Amino acid sequence: MESKLDETKAEAEVLQSKLVDVQAAHQAQAVALAERDQARADLATVKAKAEVAEQVAKAAAQEHATTLAERDAACAELVKAQAKAEAAEQAQQEQRKAAATEAHRQSAMRRLKQPQMLAKTRPNWLANWRRCRLRMQHYWRVLRRRRPGTFRRPARRVGLRKKDDADRTSPMLCVSACGASAVMNVQIQQADRRNEYREGPADRHRHQFHGQHEDGVHEEDVAAHDVADDALIDEAGVRVEQRVHGEQGIGAERYRMGRGAVTQREQDKRREDQAEEELTNIVLARQAAEGLCDDRMHSVFPFCWQHRVCRGIPLTKV
Repeated sequence: MESKLDETKAEAEVLQSKLVDVQAAHQAQAVALAERDQARADLATVKAKAEVAEQVAKAAAQEHATTLAERDAACAELVKAQAKAEAAEQAQQEQRKAAATEAHRQSAMRRLKQPQMLAKTRPNWLANWRRCRLRMQHYWRVLRRRRPGTFRRPARRVGLRKKDDADRTSPMLCVSACGASAVMNVQIQQADRRNEYREGPADRHRHQFHGQHEDGVHEEDVAAHDVADDALIDEAGVRVEQRVHGEQGIGAERYRMGRGAVTQREQDKRREDQAEEELTNIVLARQAAEGLCDDRMHSVFPFCWQHRVCRGIPLTKV
């Protein structure tokens, strides 16, 4: 009995130890299962986090792509705008250039139309001032004339002598402010046919400008003017040429002066200015004498009586 009891005890102990082992194994398995579940949960969490991160990355990539596209579009628009602005500016520049060249061309044409000076003009202020003064003198002289309503014979007779007055055409007056007779050419032609008297340019000039003394000009002044005009026009070419070149040609005076180069240059300049002024006077006087119109007068006063006569604006008969 006791041996059976011992065996049973031993078996019970063995079973007890097995139970303990099985319990331990169960516990270990439960721990392992719990760890596995924990790991699975962790894995699921990580997966979820990864998915969220992936979605965030995708959204960021999408946003970046959108930003890039917008930037490219803005760049393209900017380039287009710049190209358009450059094209507009270039067109404007071309237009300005074309306008400038056109203006230059027009002014050049205008300059071509203007009468050329005989002497080469020096663009210095003195000559300009003198020319302007000459113009203004002529202007005031024309303004001071008697009006063409009343006509008196000039103080000094110019033209044909008394015996020929009968067959001369009656004097006609210019309509504008000059008050000079417009029949000088007829008189000259008639006198030419009879070979009696030929009027010189100085006479004609004197008749047109100084013929009437009732306009407030003193007789002595007029006489002095007449003498000066005669000398100027009668000897015109010769005197100016001599004045410019000296008596024996260009080098003579310089040779006589020796080594005074500066003084010589100044003298040359002064002489050229003087010659230019005389030439201007001669040109004006001759044109006035021939009844031509000097365009430079137009810039000073709007009426030009020579042109009025030429164009046939009706003349008043006296």
